Amino acid sequence: MNYRIKKEYVILIGLLCLGVILRYVVMTLGHNFDFESYCIVGEISGNLRNVYAETARYNYAPIFLMIQGGLYRISQIKPDDWMLIYRVLIVGVLTIADLGIAAFIARRYSYIKALIFFLNPISIIITGYHNQFDNIAVLFALLSTVYFNEEKEFNKKDIGFVLFFSLSLITKHILFLLPIFILLKRGLSIKKKMLYAFVPPAIFLLSFLPFALSSNEAATGILNNVFLYRSFNNAPLLEILYKLINFPVGPRIIVYGIMMVILAWIIRKYQFDHIMLIYLIAMVSFSSAIANQYLAIPMVALCILNVGIWDKIYMAVVGVFLVLHSDGFNLLGYIQANSPGSIFDVLGSLYVRGGYILAAWILFFALVHLIRVKHKGQDMISYGKLPLALDKSG
Repeated sequence: MNYRIKKEYVILIGLLCLGVILRYVVMTLGHNFDFESYCIVGEISGNLRNVYAETARYNYAPIFLMIQGGLYRISQIKPDDWMLIYRVLIVGVLTIADLGIAAFIARRYSYIKALIFFLNPISIIITGYHNQFDNIAVLFALLSTVYFNEEKEFNKKDIGFVLFFSLSLITKHILFLLPIFILLKRGLSIKKKMLYAFVPPAIFLLSFLPFALSSNEAATGILNNVFLYRSFNNAPLLEILYKLINFPVGPRIIVYGIMMVILAWIIRKYQFDHIMLIYLIAMVSFSSAIANQYLAIPMVALCILNVGIWDKIYMAVVGVFLVLHSDGFNLLGYIQANSPGSIFDVLGSLYVRGGYILAAWILFFALVHLIRVKHKGQDMISYGKLPLALDKSG
């Protein structure tokens, strides 16, 4: 390894360490409702009780509750400081997931894109402050693309796809509509469509079975708090239209599904890794209900795909939004407390109220740009370059 490459690896490691440090720095700024839920779930799971029977504050399949339980047990080595230890461990696990995503990007696409992903403010804030675990599900989803196999014969790659897609769903079911994209995908045999589209969701459902069978309370909790759970039902992309026509809240999720099916048909001929990345953008843009943590889900796709200027606009707009929002650093609350009625108060309030709408529309324009790029026969992947030799050596 020559001096030039050694220097680049030192820079790379230094920047990665910076990303890790920043995640722990923002951790010290406080926490929100979600971490309080983690404490409840961790205590229940750590003491081998049924989370679904005892709290409504866990809305997902079992993988992360088991992680929380294990981390909670470790935190009890020092009971007086258990909450700090618990949070440090959670941020550590989530940071490892971010590093895994960055490694995936570096390995398959570009080191510079990997660094952009790891150092962007959205990923740092969501991992370090919000402590949300969507990134674990995204990492498993990305790994599944490595094993996507369009060959007619079945082999070990098919097992790999089913395994990682199942792990993604069992962690957090953000890819619950991906089977539609698989069923419409051109070039995949009917048998493999059946395997890929139906077996992982079946494994997802079966993962609840041991918990549901333990008590009626757990079965009811799973039904109400996982399958019937709805977030804010804010539907930011169409919120203004919905208000104008007084569209009811209930059917908004149906509109979301219809939009995703239409997109699945439009991109049915694309490479599967492109489809996966486009899905991560569309599911947030079209969503009938999003919260702050969902804003980190498209980041890996925005870093990899050729979305023009929309990735930069998204990082700037959403980064400021997370700093101002009450579920984030709550800078707006500080402004309102110290300078009520000021121009910063007025503009900040307007910005926060429209933040989700701005984010959804930026993502929508990124999707439009991608489809136009594909239509023109241009490369959908934005590889990026480093000024030295690191990308070439990777």
